[in-house]
Amino acid sequence: MTVQQLSPMVNKVTGHSIREIFGVELEEVKDSNGNVTCEVKLLIVGGDRICLSAGSHRAEQQKIAELARSYLNARSN
Repeated sequence: MTVQQLSPMVNKVTGHSIREIFGVELEEVKDSNGNVTCEVKLLIVGGDRICLSAGSHRAEQQKIAELARSYLNARSN
């Protein structure tokens, strides 16, 4: 299984093996108007960070992050 990242600025797709994912983080990003978006990011060996999900509801994004972490933990056992 691979994870693909489509860059909106460049016509480029980056593929990573799911084995390259070593973590998940939840990051709050504030735009110039003060609006906050929560982003669930997959941490990739080599320093890449892929946005898995984004939204304004922190609890919803937290649940997605926890599910991704559970998957990673189950995979490593």
